[in-house]
Amino acid sequence: MGEQKRGSWIIRLVITLAVVALVIASPFIALYICFYDNGAKAVKKDPEFNASHMLQDSAVRALEEVKDKEALVFNISENDLNQMLLEANDTITNAFPTLKKFYMGANIQTGDEEYMFAASAKVANVFKTRIKFYTTLSKETINDEESLVFTIKNIKLGRVNVKSDNSTVQKVLHDDFLTSMLQQTGFSFVSDVEKNNRIYYPKSSVQKDLDIFQSKEANSFYDTVIGEFYNQELFDVSLDKNGLNGTVNLKPLHTNENYVTPIYENDADWDSLKEKTKTILESSDLTDDEGIMLYNYLIYGFDKVDADDKEFIQNLSLESIGIDDPTTYSGILLPYDGLEHPGCIVHPEKEIFDLVDHDIDVNLDDVTLPKDPAYSGREITLINEKDLSATLATSDSIGIPYLMSHRSSNGKYTVCTFTIDNMYANIYDNSIKLTIGFNINGYETYICIGAKYVNADKYNFTFNVNEIYYGEKRVSESFGNEVSNMIFEALKDDKVCSFDKKTNNLVFSIEEAFNETQKAKIDAYGFTHQVVGDTVNDEGKLVYILG
Repeated sequence: MGEQKRGSWIIRLVITLAVVALVIASPFIALYICFYDNGAKAVKKDPEFNASHMLQDSAVRALEEVKDKEALVFNISENDLNQMLLEANDTITNAFPTLKKFYMGANIQTGDEEYMFAASAKVANVFKTRIKFYTTLSKETINDEESLVFTIKNIKLGRVNVKSDNSTVQKVLHDDFLTSMLQQTGFSFVSDVEKNNRIYYPKSSVQKDLDIFQSKEANSFYDTVIGEFYNQELFDVSLDKNGLNGTVNLKPLHTNENYVTPIYENDADWDSLKEKTKTILESSDLTDDEGIMLYNYLIYGFDKVDADDKEFIQNLSLESIGIDDPTTYSGILLPYDGLEHPGCIVHPEKEIFDLVDHDIDVNLDDVTLPKDPAYSGREITLINEKDLSATLATSDSIGIPYLMSHRSSNGKYTVCTFTIDNMYANIYDNSIKLTIGFNINGYETYICIGAKYVNADKYNFTFNVNEIYYGEKRVSESFGNEVSNMIFEALKDDKVCSFDKKTNNLVFSIEEAFNETQKAKIDAYGFTHQVVGDTVNDEGKLVYILG
């Protein structure tokens, strides 16, 4: 009986100690059960991964299919996103040294409707946990600017749902810290978690962050084009199980019924040029800049490239693309070979000034003084659409290239291009309509400039540029400024056409075509002007008439 009592006492003691231990340990057990989380999706770091190269490769893949899709379709896979985060880990911990003891890295999981962003931490190499943000993606206006917005719908710490109200979030997260950490990835995210449970990406950051289209030649123009895609709401972002997708719909840029009626198209063999570039890239170890120098040379020829480029080109072996002596190659932009000019003999130079000068000689040589009514109403000279288009077609702006290349694992290259490949003019309704063909790897888009006739003095027609479109879309101010620079560069050496960037005036001046005797006849007879052209499909002209 004594032994039985002693046994019961021992059992009660054990139970009591167990209960005490459980009471003491329960917070730690609860902590472990609730907050321990070692379920981070394993992402193996790719030692060859480079975020800049990945973005370039994505851009090249998008350009390859642009003709078929009539769109640029970019994809950054879930793995790519996680590789970018792995790349940023060292940068983040170096920027925030106190994190080194705890921070284990971050990862993203994508789905059809929701993202999950997780950051992992450890304490004393024993206790591991994760904070997980479940977000959706949308477009919203923040601070008067359209932004991509990741809205936090829920937060989990370990296995526990943390109600994502402001008070809870403010205790755990701070916007300054989150913004700084997020921007270590290279993208200009802004945290607005404390007040509005969101992280957003402003539209103005697109050009700054996405440098994948920067070019050696005229890079500001190409950067502005990419920004314009976004400004015109052609750039759409979606997420699904394949990752982050960006789509630029190019259909609205392909035509404009009031402008696009091709009078002159550059018939250079751009596809052959890309193949030649690819051949040299595959046989040579060239940098991206050197590839652009090669492509520029193949367009313009040896005489028109910069001195530094000439030195580089002379050291290339180009026999495989049919060029035995690089210094004698003249490019693919051949001199304009003439469009029939009504009523006169086309001079070999085929510039508007020469045509105007010839018109004046022919039509004034039998005009006598004093004034003879029989000559009233005679056309002294005219500039028609084909003449103006001929001048534009041979401007230095034609052929301005940007090359993007991608080398696959088997050493083969894909070559994609942006090129200004033609310019032409329509004259009608007291206006001049200039159209610029902007070729995106074989898919033609058009930049359209409208200039309204405002006045004419004795020898000058003046038109004011009052509208600029990219396809059907009226352009932003920054894009319009780049187009104005393009017009100025195209006409800066022309004797008849000029463009004033300050006033946006396009001026046609023929004063230099008249000698003093001809000017005296003009003064005696009088001089009137007409802008002729009823519709965009008629052959319009600028006409100078006696009387």
